[in-house]
Amino acid sequence: MAKLILSLLLLTVLYALPSKAGYSIVFPASGSVLEAGYIYNITWTLTKDTPTEPAIDVILTQGPPDNLMPLMTICKDIDPTALLCQFSIPTTTKSAIDYALTIGKLTANVGYSSYFTIKGVGVLAQSNNGCPNMGGHKCTDPLSPCCGIDGYCGIGPGFCDKGCEPKFSYGGTCNAKPKRKRFVKF
Repeated sequence: MAKLILSLLLLTVLYALPSKAGYSIVFPASGSVLEAGYIYNITWTLTKDTPTEPAIDVILTQGPPDNLMPLMTICKDIDPTALLCQFSIPTTTKSAIDYALTIGKLTANVGYSSYFTIKGVGVLAQSNNGCPNMGGHKCTDPLSPCCGIDGYCGIGPGFCDKGCEPKFSYGGTCNAKPKRKRFVKF
């Protein structure tokens, strides 16, 4: 009985501790087109009650979802409760449809933006060769294999059923279940 009471007390204490902060980027949103040479306000909300980080970084990234590469730190050591950071896009930034932002420092707290476009140096690809809201990239993760009707990679009925784009989905199919290989016994 004493062990049961001690276990319940420990669980109560653990759930009473403040939760870690998470961040949800509001702007730029999916479909946003930013132009090099202009200043934009990057905005976010806190997704949990209390930030556990005294300062965060906002980083511009580019690339496929499974390999986002950091390009530049937009804001460094900013108060997470500021909910805003100004971004002056350098005029030398290449035109592309697969830019994204990360916000936070602690891995458990980091938030990611949807993909957005920057018009800058060079020709901007007009065709999207991937899942529409995934920066022109195909769904390459077997854990979120389907390019759903909303243009994002995911799994389940909202992604793999009606409206799924097989040509942008993992393995070229909207089948969320991985095919099993058969092994022949000798």
